[in-house]
Amino acid sequence: MDFWEVLKVVVRRWVVTVPLVLATGAVAVLLPPTIDPSYSASISAVVITPIDNQNPANPFLALGPVTMAASLAGSGDSGAAVESAVQAGVSPTFTVNQQNSRSPIVTAEVQAATPELAVATAEFVRTALTEQLQAQQDAVSAPPEAQYYLQDLTGPVAPVPVYEGAQRVRFLAIGIGLLLTVVVAMAIEGIAVLRARRRDAAHGLSGDERERLAIIEEREALLVERERLLRARELEHSRRTGAPTDAPAQEQWRRGRFSTEVPQRRAGETDESGGGTAASVATKPR
Repeated sequence: MDFWEVLKVVVRRWVVTVPLVLATGAVAVLLPPTIDPSYSASISAVVITPIDNQNPANPFLALGPVTMAASLAGSGDSGAAVESAVQAGVSPTFTVNQQNSRSPIVTAEVQAATPELAVATAEFVRTALTEQLQAQQDAVSAPPEAQYYLQDLTGPVAPVPVYEGAQRVRFLAIGIGLLLTVVVAMAIEGIAVLRARRRDAAHGLSGDERERLAIIEEREALLVERERLLRARELEHSRRTGAPTDAPAQEQWRRGRFSTEVPQRRAGETDESGGGTAASVATKPR
C-alpha cells in the first residue's frame, strides 16, 4: 500500500481521523506551558594588544590578537573546561566562539536550569578565558606589561528563557499523534474489509464477484452524490428565479413565462405560422 492509498483510507475514515488530528494539535499547543524552560545568557570580550607590543619576551605578540582570540575559542569549551565547570558547580552547557575569522572578539553562550545559574556560568566562563589567556603567556615568562588581556564588551545580561526542550516534545507529540491517527484509520479499514469479506463469504460470493460488487457500490454512491448535487442546484435555481421544484409545476411555470415573453409584432408584419398581419390581432388603443 503506497502513500496515496493510505491517504485515501485516512480521508475515508474522517469521522475518526479528524478528532484525532484536532486532539493532537490541542496537546501540542498545551505542552509548552507545562515544561520548565532553560535559560540562556551570553558574554563577549575582546583581546587587547598591550602597550609594550614589541617586547621580544612575549613571542605571542607576533601572532596578533586575532590568532589569540581563535586560540581561546578553540579551547574555551574543551573537555577540560567543561570538567572545571562541573567542579565549580555551574552549568556545563556552554560554547565559546570567535565572532568571525578576522575578529579579536570572543563570545560565549551558556544555558542553565535557572536564571541565577546562567549568570554564574557566564561569569565563570569569562574568568576562565581570562585565566587561560594569562596562563598561555605566563608559560613563556612574558612580563605582565607585554601580555595580551581581555576587555569585557558585554556582560551577562538578564537571561532569556529557551523552550528548546518543549519544542522537541511538541514535535514528538505531533509525530506520535499523526502516526496514531494513521494506525487507527488503517485498523478500522482492515476491520471493515474483514467484515465485508465474511459477509460476502456467507452469501457465497467469490473474489471477482466481491470486486464487481464493490465497483457497483462505488458507482451507486457516485450516482447518489450526483443526484444530491443536482437537487441542490435545482433548489438554488428555484430560490433565485421563483420557479417550482416539481416537474409538472415547472412545465406549467415555463409555459406561462413563455407566453408573457412573446414579443408583439409590428403592424404590417406577416405571421409566419399562417398568414395575417399583426393589425388583425393587435388591440386598438383607447
